[in-house]
Amino acid sequence: MNEVRHAQYVMGTVVEIAAQGNETVREAVYCAMREFERLERMFSRFDPSSELSYVNREAAVSRARVSKEFFDVASRGLDYSARSQGCFSISMGALNELWERCALEERLPEPVEIEAARELAKHERIRIDANELSVHFAAEGVALDFGGLVKGYAVDRAAEALQQGGVDRATINAGTSSIRVISASGDEPSEFCLRHPLREESTAGILSIMNQALSASGTYEHQFVIAGRTFSHLLDPKSGIPFELIGSATAVCESAMLAEAASKILLFAGCERGMEIFDANGWEIEGVTMISNDGATLEVTHNKSLPIRLAVDD
Repeated sequence: MNEVRHAQYVMGTVVEIAAQGNETVREAVYCAMREFERLERMFSRFDPSSELSYVNREAAVSRARVSKEFFDVASRGLDYSARSQGCFSISMGALNELWERCALEERLPEPVEIEAARELAKHERIRIDANELSVHFAAEGVALDFGGLVKGYAVDRAAEALQQGGVDRATINAGTSSIRVISASGDEPSEFCLRHPLREESTAGILSIMNQALSASGTYEHQFVIAGRTFSHLLDPKSGIPFELIGSATAVCESAMLAEAASKILLFAGCERGMEIFDANGWEIEGVTMISNDGATLEVTHNKSLPIRLAVDD
């Protein structure tokens, strides 16, 4: 049994792949990492030559023809958006741009600005055509912003590359926020620490997964301050306002891409309502939320079937 570990900065984070398998495992790991590189070139919103940048430039003017893979990712993202009951969206480009601009200008956006951006951020304004593989925006200013969804998709694609390469056991860790485990039958579950939202160096619990993926969304990842108020980079699609409470949500399911959407739903809807949304859609997802209203105490909620050992009061 050969073991290979490889880490690389890609998609704005450090991706680490650890794998065990036969003599082809090294090539399988490199093929898996190349999936992250390829998908970054396709979906980067900072690269003007990416397919995403092309769509955001052209789709309001005319139907933007796209590759089948881009179309499939956009289609799944829009489906998650439509099913999330307003708790997840891939059409937040206008709102993200508004808050980024206001942070640079050191001012809060006016209510009229938020409302205008919310109108442009409605997922219904993005129209796709499966016959001609095209994307069209209903108005100027609409923009796709996949966020972590593409990172989850890349994790799933990397897992496929590893499995096709004969890997028996592997962990794909994309910046600690999107993880997938490949386990052979009879293996012990893999354990991962959940960061305490209030204490950076502390662990709130241990989560066990096997042949599953997890996504963690937390307000501590990226923050900014305007007029003395601290905001998360995570925007509520309904209100158009960033999440202000301190908290995190972790979703566990078979797909890292779906887990990325699910963790956002858990954060904005809460665990109980989030699980209701998952059940209504037939999504087999488990999750835990950790929310602090006062910056001192932590409320932890999770479904009872989740294999978790908490280090805080449940």
